[in-house]
Amino acid sequence: MFNFLKRIFSPPPPVPARPAPELSQPAAPPPIAPPPPQRQPEGDSIPVPLRDIVARLPGALASLACGPATGIFSLPVKTALGQLSSGAVRIPFGQIRQSAPPGTFVNNADFDGTLVELPLAKILAAVNPALLVRRTGQTRVEVPAEISGPFGTQDKTPVAAPKPAPAVPFTPPTPVVPKPACSVPVAAPQAPGGDALTVPLSALYEFWAEPVRKEITQFNWNNASVRLPMNRLDSALKTGRVVFIWGELMQWTDVPAHSLSSLQPETLVELPLKVVAPLFMSRQRTPVIQKKITIADNIPNIFAEAVKPASPPVAPAPVPETVSPVFAPAPLPANVLGEIFGQPAKKEWSPQEITQKINALPGVAASILAMSDGLLVAGDLPPPLKSETMAAFLPQIFGRLAHYSGEIQLGPLTALTLLSGQTPCMIFKTGALYLAVLGKFGTPLPEALLQRVAAELAKRN
Repeated sequence: MFNFLKRIFSPPPPVPARPAPELSQPAAPPPIAPPPPQRQPEGDSIPVPLRDIVARLPGALASLACGPATGIFSLPVKTALGQLSSGAVRIPFGQIRQSAPPGTFVNNADFDGTLVELPLAKILAAVNPALLVRRTGQTRVEVPAEISGPFGTQDKTPVAAPKPAPAVPFTPPTPVVPKPACSVPVAAPQAPGGDALTVPLSALYEFWAEPVRKEITQFNWNNASVRLPMNRLDSALKTGRVVFIWGELMQWTDVPAHSLSSLQPETLVELPLKVVAPLFMSRQRTPVIQKKITIADNIPNIFAEAVKPASPPVAPAPVPETVSPVFAPAPLPANVLGEIFGQPAKKEWSPQEITQKINALPGVAASILAMSDGLLVAGDLPPPLKSETMAAFLPQIFGRLAHYSGEIQLGPLTALTLLSGQTPCMIFKTGALYLAVLGKFGTPLPEALLQRVAAELAKRN
């Protein structure tokens, strides 16, 4: 009983503190290994964008680009690896032109053998590094310990101080006039080899880039002249555009060599056809003066008929009177051009007369005749059309569509009809010439008559 009451009135025993639960720290996630680098597959070719190749073409080749440079040029890996050791990769321009989409370049194979340098950065970025094998046969050279490095050593051995050099009297340096920081000197002018066409520079730069025109005005080159090589003009005029690099064109001027400097040496400048083409054609048509040789009287003419000695006249024997049949002369070939133009008796027609008579036909507004190299022969188009530009592009337009006509099995192309709005234009290939006839607005052209004119012109040239 006493123990019972003691338990009631005695203080409760202390409750032992419960240990705090251990907070386990979250385990760190295992490190994620970086994905292995993707190895570029070893293909047979390296894709090079055409736009990067066209941007590096020189002036003569850049003039052949006539459309947007889209697509990829596939460079064989074997070709790239064989030339990377030389620091540049070059291929013939013909491979680029033939692999480009239709319409990228003019169909002209004159420059197919010219080597073009491809963008090296694009090739190195696309080539598989595993293919770049270190050259075999390299040897390792051990440098002896007694040879110090070029940047000094850790040796603390005291070195004797060098003897002072003898005093040299000070001579003030010759002042040097600094050149402009951004000016790029141009090589000394070199006269173009062969025949050249001299043209005033002021007649060429009207529509050039503004920085180039500012240079010409700043250095007072307005009165300078340019000697354009005839062979370069001939190749450029066949493409319909005459484009050169400004740094190259400067070398053909009569500007003194010490004055040649430019901030835009790589800028392309296009020469106006209306100035260059007539001068080139007049030079090509310059007659060659032939020397007249006087033959002495004592030199016999071996082509003259022998003179027979005179013989006494013999009385003709009486001929019985007979009636000979009357033969009609053979008919002369019909003068087609004379019949069409209303002058049947006229047989000789100059190119200018032909275009004038074509312009008089019903529905015809103007006409021109051009050579196969794009030079204007005769005729004139109303403004704002340019006759020289139209003549330069006639062979390209007709030749390209004739190629497409053959590819789709339509047969040979004899004539081409263009319709711009309600204004018709017909193009004919007449032998070595091209005939373009522009119609009046809303009026059809006399196609039958023009076909006959074109057929007759094809027989005459």
